[in-house]
Amino acid sequence: MKNSDDTSQLEFEITEDVEFEFINFNWNKHEVEDGTILKACHVPVKIFRTSRTDQHGYPVYLVLGKDFVTAHVPKELRQPPSSEPFDPENDQMEIIQFTVLREPWNSFELSDGTTLKIRLITNQVHVSEKRNAFGEPIYQITKTLSISAVFPPHLRKK
Repeated sequence: MKNSDDTSQLEFEITEDVEFEFINFNWNKHEVEDGTILKACHVPVKIFRTSRTDQHGYPVYLVLGKDFVTAHVPKELRQPPSSEPFDPENDQMEIIQFTVLREPWNSFELSDGTTLKIRLITNQVHVSEKRNAFGEPIYQITKTLSISAVFPPHLRKK
């Protein structure tokens, strides 16, 4: 499996735009040391089967998606919103400690019979001194995606 938002330099051919349905979907949940509860998820928006196969003869998929993060911030952390907008490229962010409360697998049924499982794993949480429009600290995560699949036998190339 490959996850990418940049398809400009693919080393393989896309053979099929595979439709999919959500089987189960849950948010990750983390408690940040300042008492904030962060929820995060990765939502696939396109899944392609490629011309490549893995070492067992099963297809390799390209998963394109978006990450979403939301924060439930304690009232005592709220301050007036920042006068300057947050600039993710230039604004300084601090690493903040967190505890994983849950990082579930989310499952998707593909139209070719494959069950694709995706798990977003949070590596770091960063917080800005700037505040959003609600006066809350701005949080970002760095993450890794783990992707697993259960394939129907007819997709295996021998």
